[in-house]
Amino acid sequence: MLTEKDLAQIKSLGMTSEGVLAQLERHRKGFPYLRIEAAATVGNGIRSLTPAQQQEAIARWKRYLADGGKVVKFQPASGAASRMFKALFEYIDSTDPKPKGAVAEVLDNIEKMPFYNELNNTTLKLYGMDVKSLRAAGRDQDVIRAIITPEGMNYGGLPKGLLSFHTYPDGSVRTPLEEQLVEGAEVARRADGTVHLHFTVSPQHRALFLNKLDQVI
Repeated sequence: MLTEKDLAQIKSLGMTSEGVLAQLERHRKGFPYLRIEAAATVGNGIRSLTPAQQQEAIARWKRYLADGGKVVKFQPASGAASRMFKALFEYIDSTDPKPKGAVAEVLDNIEKMPFYNELNNTTLKLYGMDVKSLRAAGRDQDVIRAIITPEGMNYGGLPKGLLSFHTYPDGSVRTPLEEQLVEGAEVARRADGTVHLHFTVSPQHRALFLNKLDQVI
């Protein structure tokens, strides 16, 4: 039943009580699966430009920028990475110290991870041992704890945009946030050389993003 307060709120949103009740009923009954007819391909939902059309589109874009056109690169929300590390959380809570599946794959390739140097520093601080020594001692769970727990690198609680994500030949490491800055400079630079980016982040992560931006801009 809708209360008077509910009705007032519904009205303020430009909705009707009938419409809201209909939405609630759909949630109760569930939604049918969509029937997929075909993949989107060139000629079937996708238009392919000829080389001449491509050049005209590029020239039109450059004219827009030269005439003072405003560009803003929008980057959707970057939420916590906890779902990415579900298997790792389950592993550190397990009574079986032998890694399996996705966890084993992470550990077997740990030296290739962009955060490997950071992880080594973290395990030295926490346990007085580097990653290789911990693995040799059968302490794989401690390696994973150093990655995802607040006592370690806290990757399980950080937003995905702030995780060390890409490694480059010169040894530098970039987060997704930094990659968005680079891409913005390449594709959304205005005529005056400025780049405007719109990020949406959770309020609890705002300070972390501002700190990272202060470091990299």
